[in-house]
Amino acid sequence: YEPGPDSIYILHRNSHHKYWPDPSDPWKKIFFVINGELMQQLFKAYGIDDVYYLPDCAHLRPYFDEMLELANTSDSVHSHAAIIFHRLLEGMHQMLYETVQTLPDDVLQLKKMLDSGTEEKLNLSELCAKLHRSSAHMVRSFKTHLGATPYDYLMQKKIVAARLLLHYS
Repeated sequence: YEPGPDSIYILHRNSHHKYWPDPSDPWKKIFFVINGELMQQLFKAYGIDDVYYLPDCAHLRPYFDEMLELANTSDSVHSHAAIIFHRLLEGMHQMLYETVQTLPDDVLQLKKMLDSGTEEKLNLSELCAKLHRSSAHMVRSFKTHLGATPYDYLMQKKIVAARLLLHYS
């Protein structure tokens, strides 16, 4: 990723990355180190438990500014910062998943089934039967709306889950 101004780059513990400024167009970087079981659970609850790059997040900048101001002026940083950070996560979640709301109901239902089944063996024919749709129709519709077949989507989710298990266990 090549994050620029007004973008958010989310890395989790044990993520490997390198960064450097563009000498011809430098910009200021604001970052927070968030730690603790509660924060990990919040990331997971909001579906932000992988590495993400969110461009054009100027509308979320006030949360960063508020956190910086809080760090410089307050003694009770932790409880207030947790509330601000929670609102920031909510805003990032909306950016990441706003396209889900525009999906046809059958595609959205299949996506939810795949999202909840990364640790078990799934059968596409059975999932499609529950939706009263043919497998061929669902594969075409899923790929049209999400850019991947249900199988490719599920494999990517399993890879992410495996990567998290390797990093955190």
